[in-house]
Amino acid sequence: MSSLVSLFSIGRSAILAQQAAVQVAGHNIANAQTPGYTKEVVDLSASVSEQTAQGSFGTGVTIRNVTSLRDSLLSQDVRTQNPAASNFKTSADLLGRVESVLGDPSNNTLSTAIDNFYNSWSDLASNPATASAKTVVQQRATTLATTFNSYARQLADVGKSASDGLAQSVATANGILKKIGDINKLIVPAEAGGQTANDLRDQRDLLVDQLSSIVPITTIDRTDGSNQVLIGGLSVVDGEDYKSLSTGGGATPTVSITGSSDALRNVGGQMGGQLDFLVNVLPKIRAGLDTIAAAIVTDVNAVHVTGWSPPAGVSGNWPPSAGPTGSGVTFFDATPANATAQNIRLSVTVAANANAIASGSTLNGSGDNSVALQIAALRDLSPSAPGQSVNGAFQTLVSNVAVQKNSADSSATVYQTLADQASARRQSATGVSTDEELINVIKFQQAYIAAGKFLKSVDEMSQSLLSIVQ
Repeated sequence: MSSLVSLFSIGRSAILAQQAAVQVAGHNIANAQTPGYTKEVVDLSASVSEQTAQGSFGTGVTIRNVTSLRDSLLSQDVRTQNPAASNFKTSADLLGRVESVLGDPSNNTLSTAIDNFYNSWSDLASNPATASAKTVVQQRATTLATTFNSYARQLADVGKSASDGLAQSVATANGILKKIGDINKLIVPAEAGGQTANDLRDQRDLLVDQLSSIVPITTIDRTDGSNQVLIGGLSVVDGEDYKSLSTGGGATPTVSITGSSDALRNVGGQMGGQLDFLVNVLPKIRAGLDTIAAAIVTDVNAVHVTGWSPPAGVSGNWPPSAGPTGSGVTFFDATPANATAQNIRLSVTVAANANAIASGSTLNGSGDNSVALQIAALRDLSPSAPGQSVNGAFQTLVSNVAVQKNSADSSATVYQTLADQASARRQSATGVSTDEELINVIKFQQAYIAAGKFLKSVDEMSQSLLSIVQ
């Protein structure tokens, strides 16, 4: 049968158990708003019973452990949705910057510059011998070229920003990988005695969540409490050991594990959005703009060289007996490297002298407007332009960017909603409810008071026994 000493032991275990439970509830309340914190509970169990001739008697309560209510499946769901949400958001942000450069095709600086350029040729056709009309053509052409140049520079700036962002993403990921390795190093000895380092695990889980937004990852839990982190199936953290990531130079940006010559494949998350923009999206947009600029240069020059440029003189045109062969003066710089949005410019001859602009193809034919009419007609039919329309090609380019932007926005909204829902499910299952914790505190307090009264009763029993003995 139980002795008074056993009763005191039972009371003591009850006091300690409820005190521990109150402490854990207080810790939960204190960290209710702490990012990544997981609710903790005291794992209580009945102590081993005492076997006597009279029967089996309980010996109180044992605090087995303090455990966190973490759920690996819910966490994995969060980390599955995070990369997609971050990837599309990054793409939408970068496409938004491109869209702000290209603008609305119905009211756009480049569209206006193109229209004004061809309008000036129409005006020249009406007044082919007027010096002021040629000056307007020269000025409008200069504006067109500088507008192309400006667009190219701004797109290059967007690319530089994306490249810098990718480098920052890699640096952030490397910092997180190091921290995960450092925490693994702390968890292993902390859990060597069979306990659980809950707060350290919470810190590590929060880092893993953050990393999953930057790049998709897989985690494997080890029996010693540490974990392994993989990116693209390759280990980057294993216990306290970690590897860093690095960006590859060259025309095509890459991300790889430092020391490896193989680039990571199918990179997603924020990093994947930046890579895809730099490798696939932006080059196509810049190539589309270059194609339009090259079409203008090619088609305008093809007509202009057939015309008579007064500064060229008779020797620069053709012998009267040979028929018209053109002065050979190009309107735009015909150097292949300069037939791009970044480098388009007037030819040296036309830039220096507006009178070098050919309005017709007849030697000394001051009233000839055939060249001006042909170039003005290129507005509607430009053979080298996609779809044979310069403005149409530009509007298509802008519209395609808008479609991509809208698609990225829609996908970002969908996946962010899924990520938020996954996070809410996890928070509901593992997060702290202050109302629930306050109820628990009252419950534990009442149990603590009851245990105290039990000890007081046992003490009175012992005093009664002592008084009988005396």
